[in-house]
Amino acid sequence: MHTRWLAIALFLGLMSSLVTLGFAEALGFAGRLLARVEATYGDEALRRVEAWSRLIGGIRPAGAEEAAASGGGNGEPALFDQPGGVGKSAPATFETQDASVREKLVLVNAFFNQMRFVSDRQQWGKDDYWATPVEFLAAGGGDCEDFSLAKYFTLRALGVPADRMRLTYAKAVKLNQAHMVVAYFPATDAEPLILDNLVGDIRPASQRVDLVPVYSFNGDGLWLSKERGRGRRVGGADRLKLWNDLKYRMENMSLEPLPTMGDRL
Repeated sequence: MHTRWLAIALFLGLMSSLVTLGFAEALGFAGRLLARVEATYGDEALRRVEAWSRLIGGIRPAGAEEAAASGGGNGEPALFDQPGGVGKSAPATFETQDASVREKLVLVNAFFNQMRFVSDRQQWGKDDYWATPVEFLAAGGGDCEDFSLAKYFTLRALGVPADRMRLTYAKAVKLNQAHMVVAYFPATDAEPLILDNLVGDIRPASQRVDLVPVYSFNGDGLWLSKERGRGRRVGGADRLKLWNDLKYRMENMSLEPLPTMGDRL
């Protein structure tokens, strides 16, 4: 139980607070959050958030592809019932570190792709809303931004560096609409790998001809994406109001209640 709570606390931007607050205070924060999730969204929501925290606290270093392949569909997520093992430390070589990151990408991508796609208007009664990972899981689904943000922040909590990832807006050609994905760069100038809720497996950007990149960002900056790479930096991510609102809710552990059915249509 303590490991699960601590994982949630770390994930929600309390890393700096843990230095001064100490272990007991961190558990108190996380415990109150779990109680609020259950009170706001119900028992099933709490179970999904707990499964997410088990993922953060105990990703298996072996069998990642098999675990990812067992999920899927729009029913109740299969991985939500699996506690997951605790991995052993691997030797600190480039090859094993790279493999570990790949396994994290596969498991996190598969975990969140089990969620339902729901528009912001249907889910939150708003034209555009960026849910925190807790809100996304607790509500039981979300749109492409929610999938991507949940994957990005979960990978950050698992130690994947921010400078290797971009939240990327693209045009989904077949859907003829804007779409968000996570782009992971194995090396500084490498072709990115794309984590997406439209396509279940992780593919290099060159194999995603159905996506035309527009711009990308992370916590450090905003980039134009005229090519299938990092693009040219054009400013800070604080230019994005939705991003700032999201960070505020994460830092303050805020939860947006689901609107009534009449307001969600």
